Amino acid sequence: MSTILVVGEVAADGTVTKLSTEIATAARSLGEARGIVPGATADTAAQGLAEYLPSVEVERGAADDRAPRRSPPSWPEPSTAPMSSSCPRARADATWPGCCPP
Repeated sequence: MSTILVVGEVAADGTVTKLSTEIATAARSLGEARGIVPGATADTAAQGLAEYLPSVEVERGAADDRAPRRSPPSWPEPSTAPMSSSCPRARADATWPGCCPP
């Protein structure tokens, strides 16, 4: 039988997130499940996840808790100019900059 690996997410207060505990419960109902919590300071979160799984490990080298979090990429705003009717991806409601010049 395969083992399901549940990756626990550490909340801002250092505990395990509710989503991680829900996934652990679902994984355990499907079969054998183990947990892993990344982060140098993930001990509290690992203890919380261990309430739901028989085996949980802390992976200290997987994430650097001191590293700044990166902001998500900024996407360009859609163009208001309609696309050319010769564009193979042209649709009546689709406009996107750089796609098929008018």
